[in-house]
Amino acid sequence: MRSVCTGWPSTDSGRSSGSTLTGPGGFTLANSLYFSAETYTSLGFGDLIPIGPLRLLAGAEALNGLVLIGWSASFTYIAMERFWSPGDPDQKV
Repeated sequence: MRSVCTGWPSTDSGRSSGSTLTGPGGFTLANSLYFSAETYTSLGFGDLIPIGPLRLLAGAEALNGLVLIGWSASFTYIAMERFWSPGDPDQKV
């Protein structure tokens, strides 16, 4: 029986089946940062795939990125709207 979500070694092959990334290059710092940026921006190329509990973290990061990118765009619009009000004589058309 394999223990996919616990991080303990599996009993049938002796390999660790904890949280990791599969794909070219394996689990390195560069691949982890690339995967994080890819997930945060919701690109999802699919070249690196999370395994185990890391899948839940990747899903939460994608939702967090969606909310924060939308919030940043909304905040920027509201902040700039104050500077570009319709009665502003310095406004260039």
